[in-house]
Amino acid sequence: MHRVLRPGGRALIIDLRRDASMREISEGVNSMGLTAINRVITKLTFRFLLLRNAYAREHIDQMLAQTPFSQKRIDESGIGFEIWLTK
Repeated sequence: MHRVLRPGGRALIIDLRRDASMREISEGVNSMGLTAINRVITKLTFRFLLLRNAYAREHIDQMLAQTPFSQKRIDESGIGFEIWLTK
């Protein structure tokens, strides 16, 4: 990603937080406007599949420490991270 950005270019990565609580997931899923059965399926998918493979904040910090980006910012929002990077 760093290689293809112009000097001063910015990148945004949005990903799920491993430590997202079931309350936060429920709020996020409930705001999606899904039918009742789809809400249940989506919540179960988050709980048993997606969270298991999500990154923890410490892992994100470790990965970013190894990059050449001049600015790195992580914002936690709802059930995810917004990772802002500047070349």
